[in-house]
Amino acid sequence: MKTILRLMAIILGVMTILAFKPQDSVQQFIDSVIKENMRSIALAKQALATSSSEAVKTYAQASMDHSEMLLTELEAFTKTKNYGFSRTVKPADQDKVLVLDSLKKDSFDQAYRNAVVDANRDLIALLEAGKMDEKIQDAELKTWIDGKLPGLKEQLSRGEALTISTEAAIKDRPQMPKLPLKKQN
Repeated sequence: MKTILRLMAIILGVMTILAFKPQDSVQQFIDSVIKENMRSIALAKQALATSSSEAVKTYAQASMDHSEMLLTELEAFTKTKNYGFSRTVKPADQDKVLVLDSLKKDSFDQAYRNAVVDANRDLIALLEAGKMDEKIQDAELKTWIDGKLPGLKEQLSRGEALTISTEAAIKDRPQMPKLPLKKQN
């Protein structure tokens, strides 16, 4: 009898662990999507405050609006499915954003473009991985991912096409020391 009870307790424990495993995968995925969108929002806020380029500011505002929309939709999803949702960004996750704080205005635009393109690529890769992850079995979440990927890819294309004024890049470029000219004999 004791053996049967122990066996049942073990089976029940394993079933409990397996039952919560997919939910943990979904929660980890949600947390990662939130983190990437918060990164994009922080980058956009920096661009709006620092950039002198109207093209960069326009893109940054559109990027921030898009990330806010994604977060709002994801937050609504988490409420219906009883998942956690927090927009709090851990200090360790802010490193990629804080690097831009030290840049001069002239070199900021190119650094922002590179950072936002990287952030967009990371988010797209995350969603594509979530779409293929067998541990994530929520059909509604997979449908949401499918619906968001085209817009994110479009946003990435606009970021890659963002042209930065060469005048700013030339002004900020380090000057090479002038070498004395050799007289030719």
